[in-house]
Amino acid sequence: FVVALRYDPQNAKAQQYLAKIDDFKSSMVTDNLKTATTLLAKPKRKEEEDFALIIALQTAVAVDPSNDSAVKLLKDNAALQSSLVDSFLQKSKDGQLKASDPTLSEAARESANVAAFDNVTKALAVAPSNAEAGKQKAAIAAELDKAFVKHKDAAVKLLAKAKFDDTKAELGSVSTLDAKLGRTHGADILTLTYDLYFQWAKALEAKASYQDAADKLDAAMAVKKSEEALALKKKIALKLSSVDQSAAFEAALPEIDKLIAKGDVLGANNRLLASAKLTKDKAKLSQLDSRRAKITEALGAIYAKGVAAYRSED
Repeated sequence: FVVALRYDPQNAKAQQYLAKIDDFKSSMVTDNLKTATTLLAKPKRKEEEDFALIIALQTAVAVDPSNDSAVKLLKDNAALQSSLVDSFLQKSKDGQLKASDPTLSEAARESANVAAFDNVTKALAVAPSNAEAGKQKAAIAAELDKAFVKHKDAAVKLLAKAKFDDTKAELGSVSTLDAKLGRTHGADILTLTYDLYFQWAKALEAKASYQDAADKLDAAMAVKKSEEALALKKKIALKLSSVDQSAAFEAALPEIDKLIAKGDVLGANNRLLASAKLTKDKAKLSQLDSRRAKITEALGAIYAKGVAAYRSED
């Protein structure tokens, strides 16, 4: 927009968008300074709060290097910044050492490497130019990349045996690891996701579980609308239209119960929503109420566990 205004100083659109950018930058600096000020006012802070404080100040300075207040506060907290780098770096080294312990299970060693990676990432967030942290992150990333390949290969083998739930678990692992690694394996994950849900849909269609097949096929087609997927979708739609909806509703209830028992809350909810479309009978629809309540309760438990896990990191 600045370049556009150089060529056309009267360009109203460029002026408008440039003003919006300036407003956004100003708001961003204000918000981060407010966060930092609030944290500085606390008599005692946890390490994560110190981390948030430094990140807020760094962000404010990066957005507006001319903001004297932000620059001064960051300079005044240089010692805290340095101590955070040392702390996160040491935690990362401890995790790396734990990951090399041959007496631990493979899963425990992988978990230790993930924790080590998270800590060194925080060290670099506080001090991006820290050479030691950069070298350590690269070393741990190489280990996580090996873990990614291991889980991906395991998923492919499991899929070949039609072990769909196990494949889904491995897909979750590779997705988590790829997120850590900066999403460098996106193509692999998309291919695996499509293959899993397309093959799953085919297997369910063959068992006459048409609604479940349709749900899985939707997941596959969210990745790729291939000709084979479109053909299967048409086939399933024809089968669904010919199935007695009352019988399909009754058959869906134990399937929903099974998904809830397995902890597949999303799958249970999708199945429940699809089942609700099969009938207008109030008595039948009331059978979904208790199951809907269980799903809601399970979501609350998952949220509580997530909060507890976050707090335990402090």
